[in-house]
Amino acid sequence: SEGVSFLNVGVLIAIVLLMLYIIVAHMIEKHKVDFLHESGVAVLMGALAGLLAFTVAKQTIEFSESGFFYFILPPIIFAAGYTLKRRNFMKNFNYIVLLGVAGTIISMVCLAVLILWFNNLVYDEDDESKLKPVECLLLASVL
Repeated sequence: SEGVSFLNVGVLIAIVLLMLYIIVAHMIEKHKVDFLHESGVAVLMGALAGLLAFTVAKQTIEFSESGFFYFILPPIIFAAGYTLKRRNFMKNFNYIVLLGVAGTIISMVCLAVLILWFNNLVYDEDDESKLKPVECLLLASVL
């Protein structure tokens, strides 16, 4: 019964936060506030709600990966695609692809160097837990 009542309070808090976010986002758009984006307001409100839940109710909020991937991420991707201006995207397509490919390669090389260095720093040569260089490169390419 206590878990159910806490769940109801959590849903109520989420609805109140959502309504407050909609009001604040509307005010930001109406008054053309340039220094704070709507997504920044959402992050700050979530951080404050988590801090309040931790300090007042002594409850920690656990992150659910499946809830994020099924319920939170799709609307974000949909909104980003829906508000995308096709002309600007096509005008900058070459830069987007170039930075995407170059950024991926640079990230992979930097991570591979760091993983190889840390691997050699932590493990001895004869340790069987030490990653092989090929495994370090594979890990860096995945990350």
